[in-house]
Parts: sequence; C-alpha cells; structure tokens
Amino acid sequence: MSIDETTGLAFALNSQPGVFAVLIGSGVSRAADIPTGWGMTLNLVERLAAAEGAEAAGNPEGWYEAQYEEPVGFSTLIERLAPTPSDRRALVGTYIEPLPDQANRTPTTAHRRLAALAKRGSVKVFVTTNFDRLLEQALSDVGIEPLVVATDAQAKGAPALQHAGVVVLKPHGDYLDPSSMRVTEAELAGYPEEMTRLLERTFEDYGLIVAGWSGDWDPALSAAMEASRSRRYPFYFAARGALSDRARQIVASRQGISIAINDADGFFADLDDKVAALAEFERQHPLDDQVLAARTKQALTQATNSLEVDEIFTEETTAVVESLVDSELFPQGIPGLENDAASLRTLADLGHSSLQASSRLCLVAALIGTYGEGGHAAIIERALGRLHRAGTRRSDGLWTRSAAHLRLWPLAATVYAMGVASLSRGNGTLLERALAMSPLSERIDLQNRLDASNLAAVFPGTTAVAQAIDLDLHEGAKVGGDRLQGLLSNQGGRDPAPSLVMCEFLRGPLRHALPDREDYDEAFDDFEVLRAAVAWDGYQHRDEETGPWLPHYMGRFQRSHTRQTERAFAGLVGRLERMDPTPIPSLFGGSVDRCEAAFAAVEKAVAETFPWRL
Repeated sequence: MSIDETTGLAFALNSQPGVFAVLIGSGVSRAADIPTGWGMTLNLVERLAAAEGAEAAGNPEGWYEAQYEEPVGFSTLIERLAPTPSDRRALVGTYIEPLPDQANRTPTTAHRRLAALAKRGSVKVFVTTNFDRLLEQALSDVGIEPLVVATDAQAKGAPALQHAGVVVLKPHGDYLDPSSMRVTEAELAGYPEEMTRLLERTFEDYGLIVAGWSGDWDPALSAAMEASRSRRYPFYFAARGALSDRARQIVASRQGISIAINDADGFFADLDDKVAALAEFERQHPLDDQVLAARTKQALTQATNSLEVDEIFTEETTAVVESLVDSELFPQGIPGLENDAASLRTLADLGHSSLQASSRLCLVAALIGTYGEGGHAAIIERALGRLHRAGTRRSDGLWTRSAAHLRLWPLAATVYAMGVASLSRGNGTLLERALAMSPLSERIDLQNRLDASNLAAVFPGTTAVAQAIDLDLHEGAKVGGDRLQGLLSNQGGRDPAPSLVMCEFLRGPLRHALPDREDYDEAFDDFEVLRAAVAWDGYQHRDEETGPWLPHYMGRFQRSHTRQTERAFAGLVGRLERMDPTPIPSLFGGSVDRCEAAFAAVEKAVAETFPWRL
C-alpha cells in the first residue's frame, strides 16, 4: 500500500513552510455558486436577449454574433451594458456578492482551509483565476490582509514576493475593478508584460499546488507555468476525475504529481488537517531540534536574514504561549501546595509541562546569545512580554499562587539561556541585555528587571516543588509517595533547587551552543554569580538594605564553591573587562571597583552562610 499523495504534500508543507504557492481556479468557488468569467458572459448575453424580447437560451454566443456581427467579448459587453465604473462593479457584483436568496456566496471550506494554511505560515503566495474576493475574505477573517495584484501596474510595483507577506495574484482580474477582468479567448491568450513576468518568476521560485483549475481555457497561464525551468520544489496537480490532455501536458512538463480528489473542499480540508497534525506532533515530540539549530545558525550568520531570526523566534514564542494557555496542559482549578504528596505531584507535573514547553525557545535564545548582535536582543525582549502575559493570564478557574507562577518558567528560562551562552562566548552586548531583560517597561530600573526573571518568582514560597522536579530529572522518572512526603517534611528555605532544575533542564537546549558538559556547568555558575553580583550592587546603590538579594540570588554555585574555585569570582571581573564592548558601564556604573566589590560581597555571603564550602 503506497502513501497517500496528500500525506506526502502535507509533509512537504510542514518541512518547508512558505516555499509553495497555491493556484486555484473556478472549481474552488463552485460551492459558493459563483460562475466562471465565461459563465457570466453567457448569462449576460441571455439577459441582454431577454431585454430585447429575444430568446438566446441554448446558443447565447451564436445569438450575440448574429445580432451584433462581432464575437462576444466580456469587456465589450460590460462597457456597453455598464458605461461607468460604478455601473460595472454593480453589474459584476450581482454574480459574486451575496443576495438575499443566495446566502451561500461566502468563503467555502476550501477558502477557509487555505486561510488556515496561510495563518500557519505554510503558504504565503496564492494565484487565482477567480474574480471574486472569497479568498481575500477568508484571509481577512483570520487576521491576514493580503497584497492583491490584479493589474499590470500593480504587478510592476509589487515588491519581491518573499518580502511581501501573503500575496494574492489575480491574472484574470478582480471584480472590484471590472476593467481588469479578462475572460475572452483573445484576453486569455496573453497577459500584459509585467503580469507575465511576475507569474513566471512565481512559478520559477516556488513549488506549486493546483486545484479547481483544468488548464484548458487559460493558455497564457499554462504558458507561464511551463516556462519555469526550476525543479527545486515539487508540483502537485489536484483534479476531479481524469486529467484533461492539457493538464497532463503541464504535469509532465513540470515533472509533477497528480492527486485524484472528490472536490476542492475535501482536498484542502484533508491537507490542512494533516499539516496541523504534523505541527502538533512536532510540538509534543521536538525531534527536529537539529534542523531548528541549523536554521537559526544560518539566519544569524547571514546579515541579510535578520527577518528570518525574528520569524523563527516568533514562531517558537507563539508555540510556548499557546501551550501556556492550553487548558489540557495547564488545567484550571489546580490546588495549592498542601502537606501531602498528591498536591506536590500535581504541581511538579505542572512544572514539567512548563519546562518542556520552553525547550525549543531556549535553544534559539542560546544561539542568539552565541552568534547574535545587540539588535537581536529586541526580538527576545518582545517575546518576554508575550510570555509574561501568557504566564500571568487570569481565567475563570481558581489558580493558586504556587500553581500560576510555575507558568513563568519559560520567561526565566529564556533569559537564562541567552545569558549563559552570551557569557560563555564573551558577547558583552547580549550579556548586558540578558541581565537587563524583562517583560516590564524600560523605565523600570535594573534591579526590578532582574527580579522579574528571577527563579524565586517561579517557585514562590516553597522549594519542595523544585526539589521534586530536580529529583525527577535525576531519577529519570517521576517519583512519588514517601519520597515526596519527605521533601515536604524537610524543606530548606535556602535550598538552591530552582537553580539546580534550571541548570539540568537547560543542558539539553544549550548543547548546540555549549556541547561540553564542564564548559556548560562553569558558564551556568558564572552567570548566576554575575546575576547575584549585579543584584547586590543594585541594592547597594538604591540605598536599601542588602538583605533581600541573598535568598533570591544564591544559586547552585553555593553548593559547589570551594577554595579551589575562588578564581571564578575574581576571574569574572577580568573577563567582563576584556569583553568588547564591556558590560561593566551598564551593570556597575562603569566602575571596576564597584564590580570587584560586588563579586567580593557574593563570595563573602557564601563563606558566611556556608562556611564549610570555603
């Protein structure tokens, strides 16, 4: 049994979003009772004959030619029956716009599913021979306002399609501009120069999916299609029943694949369902991290691909946001932490869900920290606002504070991922931005911005949840029963469990930036030491007591610090000074003395609180 062609096409759309264009013909609008251009022409002739007291049914074309001694032509007919632009639009509109007794002249299932594919980013370029605006309406309904190109002047002024967002090319014209409509054989034999050039370029640069179009009546469109020499992307031709001779020629010339379908509605619904299923599978089973890493690296190392970096990060942020508001992943009414293993298990599972939701986003953030520039920080900053809103969104369900705050994990993890990577690579600009990042306003001072992504915000009031997750990670399975009850009985207010969990979790997403385990561990600890030093300096220079910074910022480094690793504290100052540019001016007021004092204070705090470590 062979794999269904539509399934193969779904895989192609999923793996290469944006590289396919879709060509739709009158068959896609058939379910909306909208006639073809030729159908409109013949009906107009019949109406004209009726107005003159004649009967043209059965042979309207012959009647017109005998009566007026010229071939029937849509353009000529429209000009004579509707001499002004407003008259023409109104006349053509009777065939396209909904009427009281024709309420079904609205976007069909096919139009809706094409809009869904565009919303997902699978398809960005459409070519349609239809005059109606059903596709544009379906796109608008999902929040997309496409660039519509229906005239030669519009084709000449159109930007490069890859930079134009969603585009709808209408080589046969648009009913809102009846003068642009082409329906006669002479009109369809050849398009104006700029429209022809744009179509040929589209068929050259994109793969193509054809549906609802026979190929028999549009010689100029067929010629533009066959002129393409590129075979970079596949060509799919979906048709009801057997392909016509002309369609077979086109498929053969493009080395294409034919797909037998019942109708356009069913075909595009099936295709959209399959693409959505693949996207959902990849969200739950992120097996393509290597592909994501390669795509991100390529975009970051090519100066012309800044838009691609933004698109990648926006895609991954959107996936996390959708997870955080998913009622199945984060059900409402989760209770607070009681003194029992069941409630602790529930909250730990919630923490696991939040962890997994942010894995791919952290991978991209780490690569930005490694290879990015200062301008890329704005991409992450915008994402943090979205993550914060999703993580703190209120709903009808009763969320307890401990449950709700666990949804802030992706925000803190994103900041850590970029910060650890940028510190390891000596990227002073992005390191400074990682420490100053926040979903809050730029007007908020550095100290509060640090607090906004602090792990203390993720695990407020208890370390038991973090301890349970940490235990799960090291055991490789979810623990329960007496072991969880033991965590509840022996909570330590200064236990660095949140830091331990963050370190273990980010080990996977950061392997593309820091593949060596020892290098990663050192970079993670150094970043947390630096955060603690910046926090201490911030409190000092706000004329406030320094106490609050200690429990919030003492990470896992407090467990591992020994006399042999004291160099990490002093060595960080030298590393910061050598970075180009150095982040000391923005983090420590430009003072190396302040910087050294801050690191000395952190080291002293470790010595006083955990004297056996030194």
